[in-house]
Amino acid sequence: MRLVIASRQSDLARIQAYAVGEALLEKNPELKIEYYFRESLGDKNLSDPLWKMPERGVFTEDFHRGLTDGDFDIVVHSWKDLPVEDRAGSEIIATLPREDMRDVLLLKKYSLQERNLKIFTSSPRRTHNLSQFLRELLPMDPQSLHFEPVRGNVQTRIRKLMESSNDGLVVAKAALDRLLCAERAEFQNT
Repeated sequence: MRLVIASRQSDLARIQAYAVGEALLEKNPELKIEYYFRESLGDKNLSDPLWKMPERGVFTEDFHRGLTDGDFDIVVHSWKDLPVEDRAGSEIIATLPREDMRDVLLLKKYSLQERNLKIFTSSPRRTHNLSQFLRELLPMDPQSLHFEPVRGNVQTRIRKLMESSNDGLVVAKAALDRLLCAERAEFQNT
């Protein structure tokens, strides 16, 4: 039986798609799995913060269309990218075990001396939550924390941090773990 698994083409999305494919093959070794990767609308527009984009489902809508049109059999998404309402023509059929749900704050070394920290994050939720308590957890005593939106895959966000005057970046630990532990040759440069 042939099964086509689709996902976004970022390294992290592909790693997750391969994990789903491997889990399916473990239970159904007769499967012949093909992978289909492409950019979504959310991948193409890296300038607007997600919450300001007029479109809904910027990482999922075009994949939903491809799924209902029969272009592929399964689409792999992170839970955070899925719309909260049910969609006609598709359903969530499985979830892999949850990875570490903590966030990681990457700080530039010199920023440990800074009094006013500028921190990138891709999530308004993180901005809201961290502004409440992050100052108490830091090893220094900053006067202020300023959060700025950042877009792109994890590698792009880290590059933007290194090329900017910002002090830090908040990312999901699960994303870093997956990227750093990926065993396929195509991810060695990651």
